[in-house]
Amino acid sequence: MTACCRPVPFPPHTFDIVFSKDSIVHIADKEALAADVFRLLRPGGWFVASDWLIGHDGEPSPAMREYLVAEGLEFGAPFVEHNIEIWTRMIDVLATGEHRPTHLRARRNEN
Repeated sequence: MTACCRPVPFPPHTFDIVFSKDSIVHIADKEALAADVFRLLRPGGWFVASDWLIGHDGEPSPAMREYLVAEGLEFGAPFVEHNIEIWTRMIDVLATGEHRPTHLRARRNEN
């Protein structure tokens, strides 16, 4: 189940685990995300996440700045506004299931 930019439509204390992989970086309101995760978790539940995030609230180190420049990454207002526009347009496409994570499974025969 996914929801973009709004609470996930499940009652409180529904899940033992809430999992996120490489998506938190795209959520502008991380406090609202944390509140919804807390709402969804049963007491003793786990939030498990993996994402590409800076590991502190301060300014990037000189080495990190060099890396960002080398990657051509810029996280100022134009970047954020551009990504909000892209993800807003994607909401309807995601809702149809036309664009979604796809998992493949295959088994080689014994011959």
